[in-house]
Amino acid sequence: MVDGMWARNPGSVVIFEHLANNDEDKVLADHGILMWSGVGHHNDIKGFILGFNQDNTNIYESGIYNTTARNFTFANWMSYAESHDEQRLGYELMQFGNGISTETDTLVKIEKTIDRLKIGAAFNLLFPGPRMIWQFQELGYDVDINFNGRTGEKPVRWWYYDNPARQELYRLMSRIFYLRNNYSLYATTPDYGNIGLGSGNITTPRRMELNDGQGRSVIVIANLNPNASHSVVPGYNTTGTWYRYNGDTTVDGTSFQVNSTNQNYTLSPSEVLVLTNFELPDLTTPCPDSIAVNDNPIPAGTYKAANVISSTGVVATSTEVTFEAGNTIVLFPNFQATAGSTFTARIQPCEIVGTASDLEERTFFSTPTDNTLALQIVPNPAISQVTVKYQIATEEKRITLVSRPKRSPAPTNPTIQHQQQYME
Repeated sequence: MVDGMWARNPGSVVIFEHLANNDEDKVLADHGILMWSGVGHHNDIKGFILGFNQDNTNIYESGIYNTTARNFTFANWMSYAESHDEQRLGYELMQFGNGISTETDTLVKIEKTIDRLKIGAAFNLLFPGPRMIWQFQELGYDVDINFNGRTGEKPVRWWYYDNPARQELYRLMSRIFYLRNNYSLYATTPDYGNIGLGSGNITTPRRMELNDGQGRSVIVIANLNPNASHSVVPGYNTTGTWYRYNGDTTVDGTSFQVNSTNQNYTLSPSEVLVLTNFELPDLTTPCPDSIAVNDNPIPAGTYKAANVISSTGVVATSTEVTFEAGNTIVLFPNFQATAGSTFTARIQPCEIVGTASDLEERTFFSTPTDNTLALQIVPNPAISQVTVKYQIATEEKRITLVSRPKRSPAPTNPTIQHQQQYME
């Protein structure tokens, strides 16, 4: 069946909710099928973040594709924290979390919940292999799975994004996916540190490191104890300037000096940090219109522009460089990709992580009748440019397009492209 599907639709993705013995799962995973982890990893992430010393906090065995027991050849293990089958972790924390369930201040309760959800997300979403975010997980959805019946319709809560604490979780996940999509963090075998520690170790902070083999390092550290600070040795591979990220705007991008690879870092209760030895771009800022990349050698990474990228630079051996521009990529005669390097050029829209509720409007499309209007708005949400496609039944209809940001100032020169189509 699967081979036939791949023959007819090359590049299609197959996911099995197989839930069998490891040796059976391995046969399918090694054939290229993504395997659903089931409730086991969800439960382990729950134990990891609830904040009790007696809970199981081993997220390695259920989360990683090539453990001794699982031994997959490829990273085809879809170990998820939330899905349609399990209770929401936000709900679990609010009902049962250490120091959260008894919190009477609503805003503080949300802040504590988000701090714990960030711990789970920072590790789980940086595991190798396919990741999954279930609906509104990025905002800490906390509605009981049994609301309106277990399979009943659940409320849609767009306004969660208006809460500053929930925005932190959103930003942290955005950072993590930016790292995954733009750097070869799994080119070398990850150092899973001590994420396999089980119950009775809540006073020991957890750590994990990813490395692209070209000098870039990403280290995740977290204090599982909600009641006391603890120090950890992150295991820096280089000294010099390092950067912190956890979704908090007062933390993201702040730098600190590492003078020894054995240097300690003290974490506050429930604090998690993603540490990098390279600075990440501001993901809420639109891509520059044009850039010139003329370094020799060009540092490894992905370079993006809304319009044009030009280069006279050199991509050195064993270096991976990607150019992504909206319209044009110009490689001048002096540009060189040396033998053993990897260079990719793509013409595609500049992707940024925007603020999801800057616009009140949402994407929709309907079929027009004599008395209705069909609109499609893309992209939505948008930062500076949006295309509105519409169909109207007669020419007498009037359409007014208004740029009306919800909270942030309007762009100085907003661009709205419109495409009109009359019905026959």
